[in-house]
Amino acid sequence: MRAPEDKIKEALLHPDPRVRELALEHFGHAHRDDPHIMPAVVEAIKKYGWKDAFASLELLDNLPQTHDTIEWLLTELEQIGQPTDEEQGEIRDNIAFTLAEADPAELRTFAGRIENYSPVPEAVRDEIAQRIRSLEADPEQCWKDLEAVCEREKHEEELSEEGVDEAYRLVETVAREPDRFRERVREVLAADVEEAGESALLWLEGFAVRLAGEMRLAEAAPKLIEKLHAVEPYHDQVDWLAEECERALIRIDGDETVQTLEDDFPSSSWSFQQSAISILQGIHTDRAEQALLNLLAREHDLQIRQHLCRALLVSGSEAGLEAARRVVTEGPLDPAMLDLRQELLAAAEMMGAAFPEQAAWREETKGDEESRRRWYSRDVAVVDNYTELVERRRTSERRGDFLPAATSLMFRERVGRNDPCPCGSGKKYKKCCMRK
Repeated sequence: MRAPEDKIKEALLHPDPRVRELALEHFGHAHRDDPHIMPAVVEAIKKYGWKDAFASLELLDNLPQTHDTIEWLLTELEQIGQPTDEEQGEIRDNIAFTLAEADPAELRTFAGRIENYSPVPEAVRDEIAQRIRSLEADPEQCWKDLEAVCEREKHEEELSEEGVDEAYRLVETVAREPDRFRERVREVLAADVEEAGESALLWLEGFAVRLAGEMRLAEAAPKLIEKLHAVEPYHDQVDWLAEECERALIRIDGDETVQTLEDDFPSSSWSFQQSAISILQGIHTDRAEQALLNLLAREHDLQIRQHLCRALLVSGSEAGLEAARRVVTEGPLDPAMLDLRQELLAAAEMMGAAFPEQAAWREETKGDEESRRRWYSRDVAVVDNYTELVERRRTSERRGDFLPAATSLMFRERVGRNDPCPCGSGKKYKKCCMRK
């Protein structure tokens, strides 16, 4: 069974920051349209402050805003004014980006206030203004403009920031009429991108994936899973495509999607398995919970078992508490296991549950940093660069086995927020182990 959503909402205000962070990830990762989450987040920020309430403020971008929360965000920007230090600047930017992701229909009420509102960065003001104007745009013309953006950038290895922003605005408008564009989205998803060579299809594919998610096209799910299988990790373009597939499949939901992911998991690549775990974590249904439990029961690789446990904990699985407890009890207390133990304790608080070792483990976690220091001081083989880590991960996949947790032993170099995650998932660090 999964903990009631109302119970997890209450955890957004919990005194323990780890509990609050886990609850925020529960809702922020799921891409749901629940307007009651952000008001609870606002209360937490009022109580604990922007600096201490939540570490992953970027997750606020995924939460639906209401008229009252937009009003509050604008007021917060006004109070910050011109940032006087880096910390204030980061808070200002997070608030502004959260505003920029709000529903343009809600933002339209504040258009006059935002237009010349100096606390909102100019680039964000322009983005909001364009999204509000898109409410009156012709969806048919937006589809043509989307094709034009992809045609314009077909020779580029990466889409320009301007191209990405423009394309997402166009996608937003097109997605409002799923019946009109359903067949066109399906045609793009079915096309052979490799055969097309350097064509607009190279980028249009990813935006069609997002449209499938926004439109919740259940019939597109098998094709999206097929694309995840074809993704070769450690490349920006396919990393983006994989993220779009994950986001879309979470929004599409459905027991058939869950069943396919569960069936394909054992024989698939590391990158597919990590995507499957992420999707199952975001689909808050009893069937998704059972799939994670089934996979955990059959899995022998310790690192994958840890990832499965974490997905169960974040998704609010009460059965996942006992499963994670067994993994922690039976495994070596390396840094990755210490992280899982801390998240198990946070998840138990989030769900209002208890287990026998809870009090003792809570006391032991006070020495986790010293345990990590001793672990990292051991004389072990270390991967000095990410390229070597990638090659070792690929070699191990071809053998049919997996490397030990990179974050525990093999990678001690400082990792930036936007760098590839050293755990080998193929995702950016900020979207993977930075949150653990």
